[in-house]
Amino acid sequence: MSIEATSWAWRQDPLGDGVEIGPRLKLVLLALADNAHPSDGYVAISHPALIALDVSSSASLVEADLRRLEALRLLRDVTNDHDNRIPDGLQAFKLMVEK
Repeated sequence: MSIEATSWAWRQDPLGDGVEIGPRLKLVLLALADNAHPSDGYVAISHPALIALDVSSSASLVEADLRRLEALRLLRDVTNDHDNRIPDGLQAFKLMVEK
């Protein structure tokens, strides 16, 4: 767990208009932040189905949420960048944590 990543996730307002990203997106981001490690560049390794269990949602909704978070530039799917270290079936997401 990374306090920096979790604290960053709580503060997110990607549109800069004072509007929160919404509860489900924020929960998905927090679930990833909970698994991100600063020593690994804030990369979280998980799977949409596992995240869905954490946030009481469905894997298909989490997949859509991950795409939305990536479009908002809050994370990036780096699975192919880390494929030699990622167990089969899991994905790697780099959180764009600003210190």
